Amino acid sequence: MEFKYSLLSCREDVFPSKSPQVVLVCSMENKSIIQEWNSDNVCCCRKPNPYSFASYFVPVQIRSRQASVTARVCQPTGCLGTDCPRIECVHGQCNNDGECHCNNCWTGPECKQYVHDHCYTVNNHNPEFDPSLPDLITINPYIEIDDVIVSLSAHDSDGTQCMSIGECSCGHVLYGIESGNELGLFTVDRESGELTTSMPAYRFKAQNFFLTVSTWNSDPLSTTNDVPSDQKVFKSIQVYVDEFDDQYNKNVNKYASNANKPHRRVRRAVPPNDPLTTENIPTGATFYLQKLAQFANVTNMYIGSRIHFQLQVHFPAGRTELLIELFTPDNDTTVMVLCNPEITYVGGNLDIDSNSINPTLQSKDGSKNYDRGILQFGNVTNANTLTGEPYHNMMYLDWEVIMIPNNLVANSTTYWAPASPATFDFTGPSTVEIGSSAKFNVDMFIPHATSDLEFIAEVPVASMGLVSICGLHIVDTGENYECMDRDKEFTLQENSVWGNEQGSLQIGVVTNKASRENGPWADHRISVEFVALVADTESIVGQSLDVKASLKRDGTELWNGVVAFTVGPATLQNYTGTPTLNMSLVTDENQIAVGMPIVFHLEAVLEPNTGGDFEIEVLMPDDATNVPLAKVCYVGVLSTGANIGCVKDPEAELSSRGGGDVADRAVLPPIRVNNYGYKTAEEDPEANSIRFVIVGQVLNHTDNIAGANLNIRAGVKFHEQSLWLDSTPTFNMTYAAGFENDQVYIGASSVVMYDIYTKGGSVISPMDMEFIMPFNTSAVLSVCRLEILYVGKNMPCLNVTAVNNSVIYTSKSNDDIYDKAVVSLGPVCNIGNETDEVSEDDVIKIRFVFRMEEHELNVENAKNWVSVGLMFLPTRMWVGQLAVYSKEEAPLDYTPAQAAEVYTHFERADGATDDNVGAGHSVSFRLIIKAPPTSVADWKITASASNALLSICNIHVVEYGWGIPCLDTEEVNMETVFTEWPTDDQMNQKAELTIHKLTNVDENPTIMNKTFDSHTLVVNVLVKLSSDAGTSLTSFDVELDHGLDNAQNDTMASYNFSLGTHHVNVTPSATIFKGEVKIFTLDIDVKPESNNYLVVKFLTPVNDTGIMEICNANIVSVGRNMPCLKRGRIPAVMEGRISSTFTDIATLDLGYVCHFPLYDYPEDNIIKIELVAKMTMLSPLSPGESFWISFTVHNNISPIYVGALPLTVGSDAAFEETDYNETAAEINFTDLPTEMKPGGIYDIKFSVTVPPNSSLYALTEVTLPVDQSAVMTVLDMTLDGAGKNLGCLNSHAAEVFIAFMNSSKETSQMDRGFLDLGPIFNTGHTYRAGNEAPEDDMFQVSVKVQMADSITNEANSLHSVSIGAKLGSSVLVDSSDTKVVRTNSEYPDLELMAVVNTTVATENGIILIESVLRHSNISSAEAYNTNVCFYYPPYLEYDSLVSINWTSTLTPQATNSPDEHGVCLVFDYIYFTDVIAFSIHLRVVQPEENGGETVPTASGCDTSSQMIWRTNHENASGTFFVTKMDRLPFLCSVPETLECSIVSLATEYPYLSDQCHISGSLSPSYPDYEADAGLVNASSAAAGPSRKGYSRYIEIFFGNVTKITKVLIHNINPTLARVRKFHLMYSVDGINWKSSSVYTAVGSEIDQESVVEDSGRYVRFVVDEPADQSIGIRVGFYGCFTIQQPAETCAFEAPQATKDKLATRHLSRVFLPTQIGNFICDIDQEDDTETSCYFIQPSTYELLPDVRVMKGYLPSIGMLYAVAKESSSFVASDDLGATWTDVSAAEYDEAASGTGFVPATVIPMENNADLTPGNVPTASFSSGSWGAGYDGMYTGGIGSWTKVVDWTSCCST
Repeated sequence: MEFKYSLLSCREDVFPSKSPQVVLVCSMENKSIIQEWNSDNVCCCRKPNPYSFASYFVPVQIRSRQASVTARVCQPTGCLGTDCPRIECVHGQCNNDGECHCNNCWTGPECKQYVHDHCYTVNNHNPEFDPSLPDLITINPYIEIDDVIVSLSAHDSDGTQCMSIGECSCGHVLYGIESGNELGLFTVDRESGELTTSMPAYRFKAQNFFLTVSTWNSDPLSTTNDVPSDQKVFKSIQVYVDEFDDQYNKNVNKYASNANKPHRRVRRAVPPNDPLTTENIPTGATFYLQKLAQFANVTNMYIGSRIHFQLQVHFPAGRTELLIELFTPDNDTTVMVLCNPEITYVGGNLDIDSNSINPTLQSKDGSKNYDRGILQFGNVTNANTLTGEPYHNMMYLDWEVIMIPNNLVANSTTYWAPASPATFDFTGPSTVEIGSSAKFNVDMFIPHATSDLEFIAEVPVASMGLVSICGLHIVDTGENYECMDRDKEFTLQENSVWGNEQGSLQIGVVTNKASRENGPWADHRISVEFVALVADTESIVGQSLDVKASLKRDGTELWNGVVAFTVGPATLQNYTGTPTLNMSLVTDENQIAVGMPIVFHLEAVLEPNTGGDFEIEVLMPDDATNVPLAKVCYVGVLSTGANIGCVKDPEAELSSRGGGDVADRAVLPPIRVNNYGYKTAEEDPEANSIRFVIVGQVLNHTDNIAGANLNIRAGVKFHEQSLWLDSTPTFNMTYAAGFENDQVYIGASSVVMYDIYTKGGSVISPMDMEFIMPFNTSAVLSVCRLEILYVGKNMPCLNVTAVNNSVIYTSKSNDDIYDKAVVSLGPVCNIGNETDEVSEDDVIKIRFVFRMEEHELNVENAKNWVSVGLMFLPTRMWVGQLAVYSKEEAPLDYTPAQAAEVYTHFERADGATDDNVGAGHSVSFRLIIKAPPTSVADWKITASASNALLSICNIHVVEYGWGIPCLDTEEVNMETVFTEWPTDDQMNQKAELTIHKLTNVDENPTIMNKTFDSHTLVVNVLVKLSSDAGTSLTSFDVELDHGLDNAQNDTMASYNFSLGTHHVNVTPSATIFKGEVKIFTLDIDVKPESNNYLVVKFLTPVNDTGIMEICNANIVSVGRNMPCLKRGRIPAVMEGRISSTFTDIATLDLGYVCHFPLYDYPEDNIIKIELVAKMTMLSPLSPGESFWISFTVHNNISPIYVGALPLTVGSDAAFEETDYNETAAEINFTDLPTEMKPGGIYDIKFSVTVPPNSSLYALTEVTLPVDQSAVMTVLDMTLDGAGKNLGCLNSHAAEVFIAFMNSSKETSQMDRGFLDLGPIFNTGHTYRAGNEAPEDDMFQVSVKVQMADSITNEANSLHSVSIGAKLGSSVLVDSSDTKVVRTNSEYPDLELMAVVNTTVATENGIILIESVLRHSNISSAEAYNTNVCFYYPPYLEYDSLVSINWTSTLTPQATNSPDEHGVCLVFDYIYFTDVIAFSIHLRVVQPEENGGETVPTASGCDTSSQMIWRTNHENASGTFFVTKMDRLPFLCSVPETLECSIVSLATEYPYLSDQCHISGSLSPSYPDYEADAGLVNASSAAAGPSRKGYSRYIEIFFGNVTKITKVLIHNINPTLARVRKFHLMYSVDGINWKSSSVYTAVGSEIDQESVVEDSGRYVRFVVDEPADQSIGIRVGFYGCFTIQQPAETCAFEAPQATKDKLATRHLSRVFLPTQIGNFICDIDQEDDTETSCYFIQPSTYELLPDVRVMKGYLPSIGMLYAVAKESSSFVASDDLGATWTDVSAAEYDEAASGTGFVPATVIPMENNADLTPGNVPTASFSSGSWGAGYDGMYTGGIGSWTKVVDWTSCCST
């Protein structure tokens, strides 16, 4: 039988359950076609099949129904031919005469005119309601849903007048509800007027509903059968829901179901209860809680008691965030349960959707005895549009709580026994067929307060073996049990003969929430159902069988009953729904082989509450001659879900379709299957399923080869229909025609064809497909296109366009190189005949294009796989792969045959036909190329200018056809290569664009003309003439190269061109305050087709520097018509004006800007430049004053635009923080030492990320741990740096941020530090400029900390360092640990600096000892129990102790010992941070004995201290550590001030040249850098400091305070530089210094003199200029002592702490070779006080961070010695520098003086006889294979030295 296809409508009346607004269209015209819904809700057209159960489905499109009428055509009976009269008949019937007989109310020849002329010309009457309709109706709350409350009736007189012609619409009335039914309780039938309930009415007890009902005439021309309100008639009816009616409930067995009560959106005209407030709207959310109705006065609770609560929430205007939690009493176990929280009212102003707010219920024990409820409302908005009444702004929440039995209440409670006994209603069917199941129902009315229940269903003895109990379920409850847990498990007890003889349902303990109330009897109900199956035995037909049920309460049987039924014969019952079928293979696919069994599972998913008979048929595959490929062995029932009743398991009938001996067909006889709908699919996914098992065997057949597919078919017959499932479609995956080679060039593309062959009569759902490419950090192969090319006509509903448009391309690396394509074909229906051979009508052809990417894995012949996966059933997937090999050949050329098919065409893009182009103009040309079909080739387009008057600006692809899918134009554009003219670097001589492996996938032949088609590639060539071109002729050639000689040339003349105006726009900004950062934007609207050299400048105010500072400037966007200009490529040149310390000018040199009119949008002509500038904090302007920021745009040299923006200074208070992305703010440690030593000073660094485009206050903080004292202390905090986006933050030295610290213990130990940065601005500038980096948004803070010596700082203890930053409203914190490390040799080392000050008034006779006590820089433990004693001569006595600066919290007490002539101070503790300044006052008591003579007297002092003793410390607990102190000079009386006699101090006092008096910075002649020969008139002849760099000085210790009046500078080497500027520094203690002003040196080439005026015990001569040239000087000081000069050489030594300063003791350039390498140290090039040491080998070097200078090596024990980096202590290493530990000075001295010690070789800083520039190392400076030269360090040997270290840039050559 053949079928032809056309349109046929699926009529609506065939599908009454579907939406009436949908019409279904099938594509078939055969009259016997049946249209129906399939399992996927798709309308299919089915045609009968001569075979048993096979059916064929066609999915059809769904469209909206429109009002339309199909007209008949009438012609006389018996009249044939075209001459017969015909007439259209719209609303009528044709008679034999060919006339149209009109229906009622229609007239005219064609019956299409609607009129009332039969009775009247207009509609004279409106309907009228029957006056007998009541105005008030009271209904029982337990009325059944859909029960009729009242029948509305209305009468229209027009209907009576039209009786003679039949009913007309003018007399036809309809009904409706207009208002009052917002809760949806009522429904009215439009035609009959019956008013019914649509939900349980008991929920609305004691409530009134005021309904407005209406009636009107129907309109046959209306699609909605509705009319305007002015054509309706209205009536008001009040419906009252009564509270309850006991008599009604006792006599009428009607029960309202309360399962799954919906939480619905409620809006009422008035609230159900009066609001508990009269306030219209509150200022804040207000809550009112009350007990309702008869529960209002309940105070005593018993088991089973309940209380109904209501919470009224009163909302303010605007938005309120709301979460409500409900609780029952909080005990260890649940006493009261929470029941049915429900939103009962929502005011009209609130946007609460109660349908979306479902309460979350919880219980302590995990049961359903809920004791907590949570309702999450989120943000509730009160629109405040309805006013006058509070309830508009309110929401009501109702719930109940019920007392349940519990250990806490059971001990002392007397339980209440009900007066009424329990009652039961046991029902079931009267007849049950053999082999089928039926359900039986028991309604149990249990009025007891609490019960422990067990329900039992069983088979009486007489029926055993004939009836089986299957399942027991609680299906419903009355209101009093609505909160009980209904999900109970049942158990079954088998019978020895057949089936289950008993089932038990443990209901457990239940509570009746209204047992003490006089409520409806129906509220006490619990309904239980059980299912019973009757045996499939024909002999019992007609017999009467029984089932029995019983209930036990608290272990005692309370009731039992029996129901009898008659056994009926088996009949066929049509299934009432459409099942969903799934078939899955159970056997491992790898185990399928000839002779092996194969197992399938067939699952049928039934719709809830459906039932009927199922018949299963299984067909095994066979060949073309009907010989089976596999046989069927068994088909049977495997399992049933919880909702499926008992089913019989009959034996399958096996047969052979070809009449042979092998069964290839199995039929399972009809099985009655019922779905009772007990559970939802969400509760139990398997509840609605019945599973069948299919067992077969693979036969020994020639078609059963490896890789062959077996197509197993299974069908289910139901409702006289059949559904079939195939085990698999057939798939074929190959390379497309023209791309058969599996070798693909790198960069080229290839095409895969994927064919899917479907079976006739099959439905494949789903049909989901994905193509997956290999991926390794990036795509190895990439997806270019996935598309359906062809669909066979047996699948007419597969929409090719829709599927192709729905393909989703994805990338694992989140870029535009896709490695996966996914598409869903949806359900695929094949309407062909199942017996037909598969043909082109059954195939889906899919084309897939991929590209071989440039990837590190794609080497020559590398193998990859193109993979496709197709999910064609919910549990079945087909996976296919094709191998592909990468090929590296390049370039790739066409074959001659393909080249003949290349078409090219070259023309002006603007269509002009002449050759004239103006000087300075640009013009675009178009090259049209057509690639041969299925070709792959390398293309190169070259444009070459004939002379330097022409520039090739760009070559780019602008368009390409559908056959070229893998072309990335962005990638192509970036590969354009330019060659500049040698004579003009702004003009391009040549441009080349290479397109690698261009692939054309189109198979169709090329059309050899310029019409754009699938093969076409369009390339634009942009050229520009120089402004100097004049009328000279110039030309350019365009060559297309693909391996053959194809070139095409064109020549153009030129004429003069004048420059037009560039439009410039700057974004204005009116006010600015100090410290504010502003962003200015400059828009340059470039004139079309122009070519100009543009320079942009931004300038701060010219006359007043220091007002504004420029931070950054960049191009942030470039229109597409300037392709040669790129953002972020042109850095701004920043400069300051003369004498300005700020950046005042920013210049952007844009170069030649060529405009090409490629695009028509205005923004494509705009260059946007952004300036970031800041008003400095140092600006002298006041609020209200104005200034200008200027800009210029230059064309070549001449300005074409000059502008300025006025800015007004605003108040600092104008700063406002902006909203910002808080998640972008971060704080992180960048440097935190993992280990710290007590006393050590370390840098902690952290960075703070400021969110882009934000303005906010910034405050940083560091918090250090504190115990009894500080664990660590903050010494300083500084801003280390800031990113480019942070607007000149700390870019100027004068704008330094001041840190402030505090102490939580109020001591000198600062454990918290703060750095307030004030307002900061992240401009986000670099993001817009396109050159962003993560550090652009960061600022860095450096914190200098010192590890203290608190009692908790034990060895290896961990302590947390916390950092924080407050950015606007965000607080960022981070913390990390550092560890305390100890050597067990720590000790306190104190410095006491004391000076005797005799410059006091002689009349009071007081001498002062001015003292400073603190830790030295080598101290490693804090001091405790410190004693400081001063001793004075006999002629002095102690007077008083005066504090100058007690930074310690403890004020010491002075103890005077006159007999010992001393005074002692005791300090409980001295922290590392304590600097204690004080003065001891001594009084002269015997001045007459001295006669005023100034006899020098030296007395001593001493100090000792203890430390916190630590376990394993090398010194015992209680050890005192003594600090060596120098002598103090005293005078015997108060001296008179000496008159200053100016002398040469070095000449007058020669002892000043002694070593104890002179120190300084570096000296070339002395390796230890003592400057003792640096004085003029000194006895020794030596040069002064001559090292290049900063901090060059000579220091003199004069002993007593000395006044300096003149300085003489003697240049000992006139060839070196002269000192131009210097200053002096003065100190009384050698530690604390003050500086003089800077002096200018004047005088001859040899001697320079300068007059000075300053005094001090210590004097430094510091060279300021030159800072970078060598000098050789001696310095002479002139002046006098202001008190008696020292009497003898070195009589008063400089304090040891001064003499041994680190800068003069341990700075050296040294090398120390060992057997494994060389250790070197060198002085910093910029700071003479710092050194660095390295371990070097010939090719590597390693920094030694713990070492300041190497001292020597003792090979016998393998020990290295050095000076530590952070102090002047010694360290040693026994692993050749890997680790270092502290050693004492004595231990070092012992090693250095021992046998075999190798000292480090000191290298002079300048030339000498053995160390001259250019010479290789000499014997004096070499050891083994290492040697030092003047310029660096060498390795090798005599005659073959190789430099490995350059002293000027350590440590590389």
